[in-house]
Amino acid sequence: MRERLRQRFGHWLARAAVVACGVLSGAGAWAGCPSGQRGVDEQCDVLIVKEEKALKVAEARMEAHLVKAFSGNGYEEGYVQLLVEKFRSMEKAWAAFRDAHCSYLPLHDGMSVGYDGEVTALCMIEMTAQRRKELERELSRGK
Repeated sequence: MRERLRQRFGHWLARAAVVACGVLSGAGAWAGCPSGQRGVDEQCDVLIVKEEKALKVAEARMEAHLVKAFSGNGYEEGYVQLLVEKFRSMEKAWAAFRDAHCSYLPLHDGMSVGYDGEVTALCMIEMTAQRRKELERELSRGK
């Protein structure tokens, strides 16, 4: 059964390995990918933690930027606080969307519930990395 799933959904698993190897090797976490030392599941677990941490850093930087950009520029303190609260609320809603979307995706593609973890994890990694990059682009533009 697992082999049939690998044949049908191998493109997802191959992408997971490529993404994992690229990110982990780029971060210097471990080299020799795909040496077989770590499975795709373990690679995805490591990447999810790594991307979540990177996203939290980007969110904190964005919050600090919002406070700095809007404080003292004619905006009241209450406005700045509301802006930061709305940003946090937006990020929380985005994370809920990501989680729901990524758990839906493998089932939509016809994958068995017992074997959907790798696709769900890859989706979460990709979406989290994409969101982090969006925040970093916004920060680099200055507002």
